Amino acid sequence: MNIRQKLTVFTIGALVLVQVLVGALFAYLHSQHLSEQAYANISNAFVALDDEMMSLNHRLASNATTLAGRKDFISSVSMISAYQDVVNYRPLVFDVEKTLLSRELLKAVRAAQVDLISVYTPENELIAFAGRLPSGDYVSGIRSYEDGQPVLKTEFPGGQGASAKAELPTILDALPYQSHLETGGTDYHQWAFGLYVEAAEKIKRPYPDGSFQEIGSIWVREQLDEGFASAISRKSGIQFSFIIPNGINIGNMAGQSLIRYTEDLSASASDTNEPGHFVRAENLDFFLGYKSLQLVNGEGVLMLFGAPKSVLWGGVRDFLIATFFVLAGSSLLIIPVMMMFMNKTLNEPLATLISGVDSLREGKFKRIPSISSHDEIRDLADSYNTMVEAIEQREDALLLAKEEAEIANHTKSMFLANMSHELRTPLNAINGFSQLMTEKTFGDIPKPYDEYAKLINESGLHLLHIISDILDMTKVEVGKFELNEESFEPSTIINEAIKLTMTDATLNKVSVEKNLEGNCVLYADPLRFKQCLLNLLSNAYKFSSGGRVMVRSEAQPDGMYVLAIADNGVGMTPEQVQRALEPFTQVGSGVDPRIHLSQGTGLGLTLTSSLVKLHGGTLTIASEPGVGTTVTITFPKSRCQPIASSPQNDAAD
Repeated sequence: MNIRQKLTVFTIGALVLVQVLVGALFAYLHSQHLSEQAYANISNAFVALDDEMMSLNHRLASNATTLAGRKDFISSVSMISAYQDVVNYRPLVFDVEKTLLSRELLKAVRAAQVDLISVYTPENELIAFAGRLPSGDYVSGIRSYEDGQPVLKTEFPGGQGASAKAELPTILDALPYQSHLETGGTDYHQWAFGLYVEAAEKIKRPYPDGSFQEIGSIWVREQLDEGFASAISRKSGIQFSFIIPNGINIGNMAGQSLIRYTEDLSASASDTNEPGHFVRAENLDFFLGYKSLQLVNGEGVLMLFGAPKSVLWGGVRDFLIATFFVLAGSSLLIIPVMMMFMNKTLNEPLATLISGVDSLREGKFKRIPSISSHDEIRDLADSYNTMVEAIEQREDALLLAKEEAEIANHTKSMFLANMSHELRTPLNAINGFSQLMTEKTFGDIPKPYDEYAKLINESGLHLLHIISDILDMTKVEVGKFELNEESFEPSTIINEAIKLTMTDATLNKVSVEKNLEGNCVLYADPLRFKQCLLNLLSNAYKFSSGGRVMVRSEAQPDGMYVLAIADNGVGMTPEQVQRALEPFTQVGSGVDPRIHLSQGTGLGLTLTSSLVKLHGGTLTIASEPGVGTTVTITFPKSRCQPIASSPQNDAAD
């Protein structure tokens, strides 16, 4: 006997029990009240729908208000709205800023679980957007310009293929280049693929005097799709559908007799504030209730609740009355036999199968023993054992793939580390010849070419610096970085580094002080020691414009050498400190909107930390927003030999 036959026996027995003990009496006594009960359920469904719509409106409006007040959004939108010029549009500046904004919007879409978030300028021109496609994949994009004409540039995070890109028109259909709503509140709209609700909020930049300037606006959108209709249906226990003006039915209401009523119902349900209407028609298959939802364009969306009459009536009363006396006596014998049969043929095999599944959940690849019955449960057990074997093979394959990926990454790092000569040699030639042209070694050159030569030289030096940082970092990763260690007095190099960076300090209006006590002879790589100092001083000047930087060093009694660079700049949160130590990460623009990072690789602090570790030392960062940052480097006592010297306590030259 197969499992279907077993379930049939069980179902028949259960139906007999329910019909004999409960169903007949309940159906006979209350059949005349079923229709009124259905309409009462529909009335409750109206309340549930209103609550759900109100909750959705509040959630979207709250999300829009929260996002409009985010400081990073205000900073990005302020810069884009204030400075972008369509005629002289600079993609390298604005496209990057917009792309960063669109990626933050994508994070907001995922966090808020909405379908679309878009940002506009005060002139109602799209800046950036992010959304969720019907398949569940995500997309983000920006409005850019090419030859003075607007274009839409998109990204598909995770590298989705052609299927995700084919769905892009679905979201673009609801994304005009120019906004179409006044901010504040929520509105309902119809589009080619259904219905959606949208909330909007103005983005305002605050000023110290308490005033605000409108710099843009943000829209948060969620589609009222089949999932929303199903949620309403589940909560109310009643079938539900949206019937929008273009005839699309969103929900689980169906039936030809219902379709004939749709046009008349749409005309009568024009007042959204009414609690709802009922249809008492004998030729309908449903106990039906309806109300209207007003769209922005003035049209109405019909919202239908229905309970199928076939489910509630369906001949239940007549069948139960006819079979009551026949089945009442036999049910007393069927129930015990049915329970014993089900326990032997279903419960015990299923318990064995569940035990195996529980073991798999705990990470134990336990195969279940063969089941003696010849039915679908045995087939299921065999399939389970096959699945366990496949999982084991898959896990082995994943471990192998992980090892291969690590080998490939190591190979990449070794390749970059060995490319130092091939990358630096042509750059040295470019820098050398451009410097000769700049210094007019072979005579004057026309003024335009002089400016070009300076630009080439500056760009080449900057690129060489970036390549050097990347190559140094790569060598550290693969363990090929070599230190040229010797004994030297660190105070001498500290003074040299301060002098070398004094121009940056002057440009940023930063006063530099030093306190070099307890000098010592340090055994380390002096070039890398100076490189660490230059990186830390550069960061301190950049983030403390108009402030003060203090350089302190001390040979401690326990033999360790400590160097600290402190500033009273903008400071960082603990999360930003962690990010600052990650490779290729720059947190300046997120710390203060006045700081714009247009150069560098984000490797300076990471490389400095790695160089200090190569010397056996440690690098720590103590920072607080609005107070400042202190970076402390500590060298072990094995590298420090104290010497007698007078302290150097003065302002830097």
